[in-house]
Amino acid sequence: MDSVSILEMSDVTNDSFASSDVMFVEDDDNVTSTSTYTDKSQSVIDENICERLVTLQQRERKHMVDPGYWTECQPLLSLQNRQEVVSWMIELCDRLELSHLTVSIAVNLLDRFLSKRKILASGLRAIAAGALLIAAKLNERAAYVPAIDFLSWSAGTEMNLVKASEGVILQELRWDVNALTAHAILPLIVELNFPHVNQKDELQQLVSLFLEISLLDIRFLSFSPSIIAYSCLRTVNSVKFFNESVDSLAPDQQTQELVNLCSQLMQECFRAIFSEDALER
Repeated sequence: MDSVSILEMSDVTNDSFASSDVMFVEDDDNVTSTSTYTDKSQSVIDENICERLVTLQQRERKHMVDPGYWTECQPLLSLQNRQEVVSWMIELCDRLELSHLTVSIAVNLLDRFLSKRKILASGLRAIAAGALLIAAKLNERAAYVPAIDFLSWSAGTEMNLVKASEGVILQELRWDVNALTAHAILPLIVELNFPHVNQKDELQQLVSLFLEISLLDIRFLSFSPSIIAYSCLRTVNSVKFFNESVDSLAPDQQTQELVNLCSQLMQECFRAIFSEDALER
């Protein structure tokens, strides 16, 4: 047999791999495609995500608030007051580069507190600032937690009122402040249904837009965080096509019906804020 140099062997080996679509691993005469391992790994990942989703959904209703609380508990405030203060919270978090999860927790704290204590319109900003401070301490690194003097200046209130609001909220909610929101559940649903989307940045921008809409309108309190998350993705897909199977991503028929209702509300709010033809682009 003619001898073959190492260089020639390398050329033959590289050509062989280059011409093959799938690499193989040989062990005890059993040949297994690495694509099989990849499929199995993805299946395991999906199972883990599903288990985590189920665990979260089992406790998501603990921190929900009945939207009817507003008329019962806050006769001195209007729904416009709530929308304005939530809009301020969102804008402030954007300016301070705080996460969307932080503002969603803060809004949840605000609603839960207002469902228990009647306040004057003049004190709403101070309560909102206190809720933001708690959420930032809970979810952000210390360097990103806003200073109380800046919060009070931005809210147009006094520092001692922001400090007092933080304490009153913690006391009223019995320090149960780590609320589960749609922003916390959404990444799992995205990973499960959009694992190979190339336009991650664009998807995230659209998702953030619709999640902000869900914070602004009190009617979304009727829906659980997971329903809002599913609906957000459904609506995002109607704005820009990302995944052809997104319409069936809800796990069961009952959830699907709630997602349909929530999606309709989300699109209604979107049209009201922007324009009716925006969803048809």
